[in-house]
Formats: sequence, structure tokens, C-alpha cells
Amino acid sequence: MGDYTRFDMATADLDQLIDIVKADIDKGSFNNNDVIVIIEGWMTVILRLGLDRDVKFYKAYWIMKRTPPKMAAGEKRSKLLLRALEDYSGVLENSQTIDGDFYARARDAMLNFVWEYRAHSGGDQETDFVHQLHRFVNLTSDKLMREMQSNGVFQMEQQI
Repeated sequence: MGDYTRFDMATADLDQLIDIVKADIDKGSFNNNDVIVIIEGWMTVILRLGLDRDVKFYKAYWIMKRTPPKMAAGEKRSKLLLRALEDYSGVLENSQTIDGDFYARARDAMLNFVWEYRAHSGGDQETDFVHQLHRFVNLTSDKLMREMQSNGVFQMEQQI
């Protein structure tokens, strides 16, 4: 596996991921492709931050069908995710603290968001989503980074 650790690119990718989540919230709904792009973006950030140890953890949890914890009345999972990502971005920029409470909040918000999305999909939509998830979790980190480079959503550098 290549070493993709680049703090500067990780923070730029996290900012891009925040913009994507905001745009999807403003759009008023999420579809399978939106959620897969969010997952891919988060994994790109994780690899850029050197948190390779968490890749297997995420891949196992993405495909689980679980019920996320209850939220307070009126809260939306997507807004909780956005707030956690923004808070984590602030900590990264201010203190360059990669791991810790803010990372754990962003991680949990991401997992809960995906689980909530899956819980509200059904039939062909869920089948397609699970198919996309399985395809994604079977990618090596190298293949994931190449795919992200080819889709042009997140910053990538040429491998030398």
C-alpha cells in the first residue's frame, strides 16, 4: 500500500467533503451516489491523515445494517454529520490534532449517517446501495486513491 499521508491535502479534502454534504443538505435529499461519494471522501481524508489503521474498521462497519442511536427531536443525521465534520476541520486547522474526541465524533456521525440512510432505503435502492458498498469495501487503499483521482472530486497528486 502506498503512503498517502499529506496533511495539507487531507484538510483540503475535508473542506471539499463539507461542501459536498452542505450541497446535498441544501438539495433536500441524498441518493446512493451522494452517500458513496461522502464515504469515499471520508476514506480519502482518513488515508491522507495517516489513519490507515482505521480503514479495515470502516470497511467492516459500512456494510453492517445497524440502527443508529436515537437523536433529539427535530435533529437530522445529515446536519449532525455536517457539524461534526466542521468541528473536526476546525481542530485540524487550529491544533493539527488528528485523533481524539473530535475525530471520534466525526467517525461516529459518519457511521450513524450511513446506517440511517440505509435504514430508510429499501427495495432496489437498498440493493443498489449495498452493491456499491461491497464494491467499495473490496477496493484496496491504492485502488481507492486511484479511483478518487480519476473522478476528480478530491485533490490528488500524481504518483511518482
